[in-house]
Amino acid sequence: MGSECSGGTRTPQVHSAFMAIILSAGGNRANRHEPSVPTSPLPSGGRSAIKAQLNDANNQAIEYSPVAPVLISFMDGWEGQSWLGNSKSLLELLTKKETSGSHLWPDSAKRLSNELRRLAPDIRRHGYEISFNVDSRRSIKITKVVDKPDDSLSS
Repeated sequence: MGSECSGGTRTPQVHSAFMAIILSAGGNRANRHEPSVPTSPLPSGGRSAIKAQLNDANNQAIEYSPVAPVLISFMDGWEGQSWLGNSKSLLELLTKKETSGSHLWPDSAKRLSNELRRLAPDIRRHGYEISFNVDSRRSIKITKVVDKPDDSLSS
C-alpha cells in the first residue's frame, strides 16, 4: 500500500525508484560526508590561472559581441566624462559607427539594452561603467571609469 502525501498517493514502485535515484547520487547515510557531485580542484597555477581564465572570457565576450567594440570605440572618442540618453538615441549613434554590417547588430533599442545589460561587467573591465534608469526611466548612462579594475579576486 502506498504512503499518503499532499499530492495524493504514491505507489511503492515510485517510492522505490525515487530512493534508488537518491542512493545512487550519494544520498545515503554511509557516505553523507562525501560530495555527491564531483568537484574539480583549482587549475594548476591557482589564482593566477583563474585570473587568466577570467581575462580570456572577458576578452572573448567583447570580441564576439557586435556591440561592445563599437561602444568602446565610441566612448574612447567621446569628449565628455559620460554619455546620458536612451537606448534609441544610443542605437542611432552606434549604428553610424558600425561598419561590419553584421546580421547580429541589434535592430531595436530593446535588443541594444539587453545586449548592454549582458555585457556591462565585461565593458566595465575595459574602463566604462554602464548604468540603467539613472536620470529617468529607460535612460542609459555610460561613464568613463577613472581606475580600471585590476581583475583581482577577493581573498
